[in-house]
Amino acid sequence: MSKTLRIAALAFVLALTAFPLEVRAGALEDGVSALAGGAFKAKIAAVKHLGATGDERAVPILEALGKGLLFTRKSDKKTVVATKRGKVYVLTDPLSGKEIGEAKKRELKKIRVNNRLRGIIKGVLGSLTLLSPDPAQRTAAADAVFKSMSAD
Repeated sequence: MSKTLRIAALAFVLALTAFPLEVRAGALEDGVSALAGGAFKAKIAAVKHLGATGDERAVPILEALGKGLLFTRKSDKKTVVATKRGKVYVLTDPLSGKEIGEAKKRELKKIRVNNRLRGIIKGVLGSLTLLSPDPAQRTAAADAVFKSMSAD
């Protein structure tokens, strides 16, 4: 095989492997945005969508949702993780994990979670962490998946 052909083949393989990463990143952003929807059916679909991405960044996002720490900033409709510190909430970007400022409670709208959605979150988190290098985490993940599955 000539050097030019090898370079072209390598470029083609790199292009193929880079494409899914871009798609996955966009899918994660879409899933996070969809969590802010009002209907629980839409939130359930968004949680399942985040799990289907297989992206490890979905784990802290889903954990924050399950703990009631995911909010929408009213000014720009951005989904954020908000942790109370004194009289303000410290805001973190759910995709990057970087702190992006502070807000008062009235500037935020909590993304609500019901018991059915919590169960789905646990199952999705379990499936996302099944491949963890930590054996204890894999065992806990398997237990969560089995508990979240229906008899069907």
